[in-house]
Amino acid sequence: MQVPLGWLKELIKHDYDLQTLQDTLTSIGLEAEPFTPEPVDFHGVYIGKVVSREKADDRGFVYKVDVGSAHEPGQVAIFSTIPDLEIGVKYPVAVTGGRIGELEITEREYPTFTSQGKFCCSTELGLTKLEFVEHTDGTVGWSDGLEDPDGRALSIFPDCSQLEIGTDLAHWLLDD
Repeated sequence: MQVPLGWLKELIKHDYDLQTLQDTLTSIGLEAEPFTPEPVDFHGVYIGKVVSREKADDRGFVYKVDVGSAHEPGQVAIFSTIPDLEIGVKYPVAVTGGRIGELEITEREYPTFTSQGKFCCSTELGLTKLEFVEHTDGTVGWSDGLEDPDGRALSIFPDCSQLEIGTDLAHWLLDD
């Protein structure tokens, strides 16, 4: 599994250079492939916390998301068809003016509100690869490298619980 160095540094406090870190992980029995820093292909993606959810229409929901000082006035409205984003949980959020790959994030006007961003899953951000898999019991699902004991994907969103609201995700990943 590939993990950002920032995540690894939070779990294991260290100031090793990349070669020493690779040697240390290998010496304790963990397979450490060569570190390949890949440039992030996004900007304007921040950590936001869902503060409310309202039914928008028969297709989706309007989430109010606190992104701190990352976007004025501190909260953005985001339309999404994802029904189970939890209030109080932090997610990566691309705000108006941001970019994920070739996708420019713009405001979208709806009859009763303006959507000012989008929630970003791990695969969109290049943090993991999501694959379609068939399980041994004959069911199918998604695998993201973060599976439970039955091999089912735990989450398509990265765990952002330890990051501050408004953290610029690209800078956080590249700082380490």
